[in-house]
Amino acid sequence: MKRKFLLSHVLFLILSSTLLINNSQSQWVWENEPIGGSINSWAASGSDIYAGYGGVYKSTNNGNSWSASDFGLPINSVVCLATLGTNVFAGTSYIGVYKSINNGMNWSPVNNGLTRLEINKIIVSGTSIFVHTPDGVFKSTNSGSSWFASFSGLPVSTVQSFAVSGSTIFAGYLYGYGVYKTTNSGTNWISTGLSNVYISSFAVSGTNIFAGTDGGVYLSTNNGTSWTAVNNGLSNLNIRTIAASGTNIFAGVYGVGIFLSTNNGQSWVAVNSGLTNLNVSSLYSYNSNIFVNAGSNVFKSTNNGTTWNSANNGMMSYRIECFASLGTTVYSGMSSWAGYIFKNINSNTNWGIVNNDITNPYIHSLTVFGTNIFAGTSDAVFKSSNNGANWIALNNGLSNKSIYSLGISGTNIIAGTWAQGIYLSTNNGASWSVSNLTNSTVYSFAFQGTDIYAATNHGVYRSINNGSTWVAVNNGITYISSISSITVSGSNIFSGTTGYGIYISSNSGNNWSLVNNGLSNKYVNNLTASGTNILAGTDSGVFLSKNYGQSWSLKNEGFGFTPSILSLFVANNYVYAGTDGQFIWKRSLADIIGIQNISTEIPNKFSVSQNYPNPFNPTTIIKFAIPKSSSVKITIFDIAGKELETLVNETLQPGTYQTEWNGSNYSSGVYFYKIQTENNTETKRMTLIK
Repeated sequence: MKRKFLLSHVLFLILSSTLLINNSQSQWVWENEPIGGSINSWAASGSDIYAGYGGVYKSTNNGNSWSASDFGLPINSVVCLATLGTNVFAGTSYIGVYKSINNGMNWSPVNNGLTRLEINKIIVSGTSIFVHTPDGVFKSTNSGSSWFASFSGLPVSTVQSFAVSGSTIFAGYLYGYGVYKTTNSGTNWISTGLSNVYISSFAVSGTNIFAGTDGGVYLSTNNGTSWTAVNNGLSNLNIRTIAASGTNIFAGVYGVGIFLSTNNGQSWVAVNSGLTNLNVSSLYSYNSNIFVNAGSNVFKSTNNGTTWNSANNGMMSYRIECFASLGTTVYSGMSSWAGYIFKNINSNTNWGIVNNDITNPYIHSLTVFGTNIFAGTSDAVFKSSNNGANWIALNNGLSNKSIYSLGISGTNIIAGTWAQGIYLSTNNGASWSVSNLTNSTVYSFAFQGTDIYAATNHGVYRSINNGSTWVAVNNGITYISSISSITVSGSNIFSGTTGYGIYISSNSGNNWSLVNNGLSNKYVNNLTASGTNILAGTDSGVFLSKNYGQSWSLKNEGFGFTPSILSLFVANNYVYAGTDGQFIWKRSLADIIGIQNISTEIPNKFSVSQNYPNPFNPTTIIKFAIPKSSSVKITIFDIAGKELETLVNETLQPGTYQTEWNGSNYSSGVYFYKIQTENNTETKRMTLIK
């Protein structure tokens, strides 16, 4: 029986992995980060406090400083923590329970008896440990050495939260299941109500039990027999987390902040002084200190929420601001707490740290010149000639300059700074001289032939002499101080703004006009182009335009949240997205621009199918097959021969593909689509009827 189970389990994992791989081709997928993240769980033992972030941090001084404490734990796996005496337990997302007997220095698995290794929650009651898996609740009475089922009476659903009050254990569920409790150490469980709300967390204060839900806070004074709503003063009832410190009860609401009740929930007041981010995701109380994770940042209060102070020392919050590639290797730079440069080889999902010799904590820009990689930090440019293994500072002429952007023009390297304009190096970074643009913050560069464009806080500037001198080109841009980013596609230049959307110029920046149709978020942090496809990173995700900005569509499939995109980069047929606090995500370029590989079987010959449906309104599918690896370009023309859009412009492997064209921005009539490969060209006619 055991062998049969193991084999079926392995087959299940293989099938699941295959499905995940296939699914990852049609949405954004998270890249495995080597460090840090948002705090999802807390635990404490003696003077040690543990914070789970995918790995584990530990503090021995009440959160004043933290250090990584996850040697032996697979990266990015920890979802919950608990302590029993001096032992620390970590529940992981796919490899079961790990235990440390030396204060988090080392970890080893303790999974004997667990039928599933996906751990959702973990809690300690007396000398027993309870974990919830997709198969139910399991219990260990010997510090994790063995586990046995303990879910009689419980529904088969995900436990969202655990709590212990005396000898009673509470389990909170999703809609329809409510709160269950056991008074006999898990032998039997019974329902206690609250089945109409989502139970996010519990807090225990004396004999009072508080449940945080998406319908507010509920209180039980009789060990869960009945519950009463206690929401007076709460401006938002979607409670993400709740914690108790003595008789003080704290409730966290994502996007709103923290509320405090000093009278058992009869009234609440907001206590957000000092919080720089109100996206509260977890609260934890220990030794009169209250910890909160808000927007990938940790804050602490020592005065019951009257004021909050940053408690991030030693923790990482990821602002991925830049990318560059050297061959098939992609580099990314992080601008938070520590100056990390990450390296990713040939589109795999693992990133390594390559920031030896870089002591500055903010990496704002990256570029590649020949075989050298250049990194712009908040006080210098660094160069690596050995793929990031070592770095040297290049400060001659750039002393104490914060480098926000880097670019290459011919044999010149140009550096944009914070508030001090543009600097130029003609000798591979050995020395730098200032240009005539001296008082601007320069966010990014774009290149069009021999012309260079700079996005600055004083608008767009152009250079026609490799960056030596610059001239403002802002006619038509209403708020020039809002310019944040710039990119080039053919003869078109696109500039993004913070709050006003995107401008386009088709005449070297002499005139600009807004192109915001479909752009629901006007706060544009980054622009990049791949052929005629324009990608915009905004405060609410990624937008794509395939028709030179005439219309934009949101491309957030797979994120599972609304990401703030700080940087976008195209390499190895993927789009990489750097986020504010959520590390790096990746998506197939072919997928994001609307092309799907529907068969990997190698065709006998090149072929193009008639679009279907035809006539159509407003979308139609174009299918084609290529027998060998080739660059493929699909272009849409009107009846006069004017090029309207490029649907595909990239190298594809042998197979059968399909792409969609949306004609909603065009009038009824006859149109043509042309497919070009390295050895074949074919054009077909189609009809749009509205």
